[in-house]
Amino acid sequence: MTELRESTMRRSSGDSQVRIISAEQARRLYAAHLDIDAPAGRDPWLLAFARRLSTILGVKVGIMRRRDRMWTLLAESRPDPLFPLGYAVLDKLAERGASVGVESFIHDATQWTLLSCRVRPARLTVVAIHGDWTLSSPILALLGENVSLVLRTRTAENRARLRLSTHRLARKLASANGRQAIFDTILRHMTRAVDARIGALAIPDTTDGRLSIVATLGYPLALVEHVRIDSGVGVLGSVFAAGRALHVADVRGFARLNDRRPRYRTDSFVAMPIRAGRQVLGVISVTDRRGNGPFTHEDLSTLRSLAAPAALTLRVSVWDG
Repeated sequence: MTELRESTMRRSSGDSQVRIISAEQARRLYAAHLDIDAPAGRDPWLLAFARRLSTILGVKVGIMRRRDRMWTLLAESRPDPLFPLGYAVLDKLAERGASVGVESFIHDATQWTLLSCRVRPARLTVVAIHGDWTLSSPILALLGENVSLVLRTRTAENRARLRLSTHRLARKLASANGRQAIFDTILRHMTRAVDARIGALAIPDTTDGRLSIVATLGYPLALVEHVRIDSGVGVLGSVFAAGRALHVADVRGFARLNDRRPRYRTDSFVAMPIRAGRQVLGVISVTDRRGNGPFTHEDLSTLRSLAAPAALTLRVSVWDG
């Protein structure tokens, strides 16, 4: 038992939030990962799983993931109480290196039990459960093993699905007739792959290098087809100039975009360059993810993979055509 857990148990002994999982709850927890009716490979599965655990235990449950030293809240069964996202205790779990672990801690008089599930060395998923459930650590540890197994399986499924999606995009682009059909196919396929409601594709003019929006999804192209965007200006212009993707989980914390965007439902977006080598052939942007959650690093990887056949077609059919 770690020092963190020991100190927490001392402070919480006699606390009404010290809880024990019953035999019936344990039985239901062991089967909680089975037969969840949500799309494979997407965060709705995690949301459904969090809600199922919450129903079994009667408390709030959330799921967080750490990547590139940043924590992202992927799903929560209810809004309150708030998670202390980003606190050092989460980083300590990541540094410990165990495949599955159970910890308890207190923040602002609210107790949490953290169940860590490591899918691979650099990727840690944490199930946060409201209250102190550490007296049932063996049961939670077995639940963590089940979660880790499901996440590994779904990761493999996602990779296979992405390969198939990339192949389908290449086939559709090969049969597309005309530039506008190419633009529409690229945008439609890439936005759907990350469950985005709104998207836009911009390509540079070969004469002056300014970007023109050539395809839209979720709003009429006629609203923006006359717009010309200078390199380095705005989100699309900045991504075009830098040649690097811009992934914003919450626009409210993004210094260059302080104002709420009235057209959109959510505060997360991704802008991705479509490039052949060092040459940027276009920029695609997506926002308003279905389910209203933020775009993830997995979404970024999906867009990067699909950008490869898109770049090849743009290069051959638009730039060299």
